[in-house]
Amino acid sequence: MPIPAVSVTPSETRVLQTLERRSQDALPPTLRELAAALGWRSVASVREYLQRLQAKGLVRVVAGRARAIRRVEGDGHGDAGEHHKHKAGRGEIAQ
Repeated sequence: MPIPAVSVTPSETRVLQTLERRSQDALPPTLRELAAALGWRSVASVREYLQRLQAKGLVRVVAGRARAIRRVEGDGHGDAGEHHKHKAGRGEIAQ
């Protein structure tokens, strides 16, 4: 995994690495599968980390769709902030 140009915490790095590993298995993971792979019980924690990583331009999450978590290639400056037009409903990640 290339080193992003934005600041990333050790926990965010772990989420990114787990996402990358799981995505190589054909389908991107669901929030629940990602939580299990990280050893976390809370899907809400995964959602929170993904929101942070999306704000930094490191992942893209399509709200309302299962298995729609994608690692964004590049330096982390991609399109962060451009996908916040949709107001997320309960359980969704804003875009």
